[in-house]
Amino acid sequence: MIKIDYIREFVILAETLSFSKTAELTYVTQPALTRHIAALEEELGGKLLYRNTRNVSLTPAGEAAYEPLCALLTNYMTIKEQTISLSAGKQGVLRISSPYYWTEDFMEPGVELFMEDHPDAEVQIFSCQPPEGMQDIMSGKSDILLYMKILDVDDHIRYASFAKERFAVVCLKDSHLAKYDSLFLEQIHGEQIISFDFENSVFSGYNRHLLALMAKRCIYPKDFLIAQQVDTVGISLRKHGGISILPYGLRHMDRSYLKFLPLMDEDCLIDMCLYYRTDNDNPLISQFVRAAVTANRPHPVIQESFLQVRQ
Repeated sequence: MIKIDYIREFVILAETLSFSKTAELTYVTQPALTRHIAALEEELGGKLLYRNTRNVSLTPAGEAAYEPLCALLTNYMTIKEQTISLSAGKQGVLRISSPYYWTEDFMEPGVELFMEDHPDAEVQIFSCQPPEGMQDIMSGKSDILLYMKILDVDDHIRYASFAKERFAVVCLKDSHLAKYDSLFLEQIHGEQIISFDFENSVFSGYNRHLLALMAKRCIYPKDFLIAQQVDTVGISLRKHGGISILPYGLRHMDRSYLKFLPLMDEDCLIDMCLYYRTDNDNPLISQFVRAAVTANRPHPVIQESFLQVRQ
């Protein structure tokens, strides 16, 4: 099988019509160049060059072969560059499932930094709720799921912590707590709390984390009421009163009658993670994880809010 270098040498020789100049440009000796051209002629089945002691010229077969071999060489180089880029995670498609209320705070900084180093890659973000997002990465629809570090996963799923999310108290704007811009955990002792269904596999981890945090600080609610999903918390608060404790990013749900008050205790934080399948060989996953870690530490929303309260 002919080597691609022989084709490159012929193309340069056809343009320079000089064995000495071509040998210099391709870093081979003239005898080696002569052997390479002879091997190419044998492979193609005919003479490509006329050569005497003074001149080199193309035969009719050489003239006919020149442009197709140029195109072949160009296509080869394009394929080689694409292969190197794809293997290095510079091109391709990365599909991310993310709840819409976290996209601005956690996805956009990572995507912007990722695209600076991977301008030829395509990032697709699908808005989802966590159960659908986990189904997406299991089925192969998505490569990555953004969610808190509360999901129970098996050996087929790996996750990378890349940022911190702050808990927030959510109340109606006419609540006695709404006069504050932020709170500390002891200020909600004895409040009625709207929580989520403890049997729900997605929320059970969140509830366990939150209850453990409150118990550690000896904070006990007046009562627990159940909302079936995040989007109905506001309805439950309007009906029953009280408060809910949600990730601060959910302020992007844009409920005009609700107020989000970040909890400024140092332990009122939870890891945000990127979940992905262990057998997903998309090289862009590891590249994006690195970009997300760099872009989100320290998380600007958390840092600025904390400093404002402490000053």
